[in-house]
Amino acid sequence: MRSADFKMQQDKLLVFIVVLFITSLSVVIHGAENCTQYDGIRETKKTTSVVNGDKSKKQQLTEEIIIYIRISTVMGVTWYLGFIAAYVDHMVLWFIYTILNSLQGFFIFIAFNVTNSVKAIVTSSKKKQTSSKTRTIDTSLSTKD
Repeated sequence: MRSADFKMQQDKLLVFIVVLFITSLSVVIHGAENCTQYDGIRETKKTTSVVNGDKSKKQQLTEEIIIYIRISTVMGVTWYLGFIAAYVDHMVLWFIYTILNSLQGFFIFIAFNVTNSVKAIVTSSKKKQTSSKTRTIDTSLSTKD
């Protein structure tokens, strides 16, 4: 009897994984198909091309695909956890899912605003702060003498 229950659990898990994979694949394919149809993104890029410089169609398409991958990853991870929590039905997983789902806006902010240029600005400002602290300590030592 126990073997039959285990087999049934394995079958349910397999069906769950297949459905999850097909759903994820369809979302990626749908996003890639619609990538060329979103005129709003393209029109915005055209109007800001003076600031950003001219880019080839391939570069624009690559940037758009990266945007779709970022948003799919941020939103998909929490939903995968939600599906797993529903399947396992464990209270801790539900709490983790709820917390991560409520922080999606924060994760989206991080995914789209923490870029290499922002990292460079933060690290350069930290270097300036440490060098100014060093000078302050040096001057305070020299005034005490």
